Amino acid sequence: GRLSCRVAGGGAIAPASLAEEKVASTSELTVQAAEVLPFVMAQDSSGASEELEAAISEGNRLFNEGSLESQKEAIFQFEKAIKLSEAANQKDKQAYSLVKLAQLNTVLNNKQNALNLYDQSLLVYRALGDVTRESITLNSIGAIYDSLGKKEKALDYYNQSLLLSRAESDYSREAATLNNIGAVYKDQGNYVEALSFYQQSLILNRRLKNLLHQIDNLNNIGEIYGFQGKYSQALSNYLNALKIFENSESILEGGLGVMIRQRSTLLSVDHFTKEFKKHLYYTISLFYLMRLDNLITQSLIMRRLCLSEEKLKTNLAKVPP
Repeated sequence: GRLSCRVAGGGAIAPASLAEEKVASTSELTVQAAEVLPFVMAQDSSGASEELEAAISEGNRLFNEGSLESQKEAIFQFEKAIKLSEAANQKDKQAYSLVKLAQLNTVLNNKQNALNLYDQSLLVYRALGDVTRESITLNSIGAIYDSLGKKEKALDYYNQSLLLSRAESDYSREAATLNNIGAVYKDQGNYVEALSFYQQSLILNRRLKNLLHQIDNLNNIGEIYGFQGKYSQALSNYLNALKIFENSESILEGGLGVMIRQRSTLLSVDHFTKEFKKHLYYTISLFYLMRLDNLITQSLIMRRLCLSEEKLKTNLAKVPP
């Protein structure tokens, strides 16, 4: 028999399955998904028109507001900004507006439109010689192909992004891309390759002292070992993730905590921390029981684990993408 507990939308929090069951990555929790990597608008020393600046500013305000209506209004503002930036030959702001429009289309599930917009921005960034944003855009395109189930296309774009991040010695972006590649291989059932890329990402995140992403890596590595039936190794990685989580009270002051506070007043960081810790405890308990072959108690913990995932799913749904 197989144990399975999935989160709607493809984002599982932790593995709750035996070796042959595939569950989605935890990367959504750590905000490592490529399409939400930050694009910082370059400063224009010559000064942009007030109308262009106003359109971009209003578009960002509406985008961050997060409601369906405000996002639709934001699309209008960024479409306006694209026309104005083209007329003024301000390529950096044109590319920035194309990216924001692509992000909005991704959020609204218009993924083909998003791909077209990212492709346009990619051409502009290459013309500008902006390697950093070119790499981020390649990652974003890879993420969309990944979500569409086009895994080979996703790998192609992720690998292009990886080459650029390595050329620039941008270890943070390299670590995120390695994690994304690992997730694609996991979805393809290639657990050996997935494990290799997750471990490479973990090495970099340890070098960077990025604790939140280390937890994600350890969770993902534990998941792979679970798929392979290597429950002792899986358990070891989950325990290491829990140790970092418990010993670092300020972890959620970074990445996820900032996102939660900025985008939602409905979700308490402290509450989420407690729920996530509880989920890790259930996962660890399950792997202990798998080692002992205690099927009756496994079933009980499995039910609790599924309820825990549902709570986390509900909480995360309160945070706009």
